[in-house]
Amino acid sequence: MLSIWETDSFYFPTDILIIGAGLTGLNTAIEIKSQNPSLSIRVVERGLFPSGASVKNAGFACFGSLSEILDDTKQIGEQKALERAQTRYLGIQKLLTLVSPSDIDFHKDDGFEIFTEREASLL
Repeated sequence: MLSIWETDSFYFPTDILIIGAGLTGLNTAIEIKSQNPSLSIRVVERGLFPSGASVKNAGFACFGSLSEILDDTKQIGEQKALERAQTRYLGIQKLLTLVSPSDIDFHKDDGFEIFTEREASLL
């Protein structure tokens, strides 16, 4: 028999289940809830803290490094690469409407990338 706490916490009816409590999962939940307030949304994570992609990128919110954008340009073309970077940029702007930049230690201009002679083919 389940306790009231178990029933309320683990087994209540859920309309949307989001797996992963990282940046993407939480923003997805916020977006769905803002558009459909009556939906019951549950976000689950495998561990006590998120441990997927959001922590593997060291917590950076960015629209792509220069080398990534250059590679995208080669792979999908200049227009699609520009659209991808713009979509990511707009996503960061939207994130900053939900949280204070100081709360997430966001710095607008702190990114940089160093190219050595070995990476010259990227340029």
